[in-house]
Amino acid sequence: MNAFTYADPATPRGRLQRGRGLGARRARSTPDDADLVYECVVSDSRWDRQTESRDSYLARLVHRLDLPRRAP
Repeated sequence: MNAFTYADPATPRGRLQRGRGLGARRARSTPDDADLVYECVVSDSRWDRQTESRDSYLARLVHRLDLPRRAP
């Protein structure tokens, strides 16, 4: 069983975890949110990988924010 829990949906972390547009908008205007974006990329928060496509959402966000590549 996965021990992952979502952050509160009203927080930037919770919005990014859920793939909400408000999280992406804030990440674009707040440079400090880059760490949150990377955290969401690394810790996959999808419940059902067949129906949720958050991976492309996060990939586009990393690209649009022009975030530097991080070492694994």
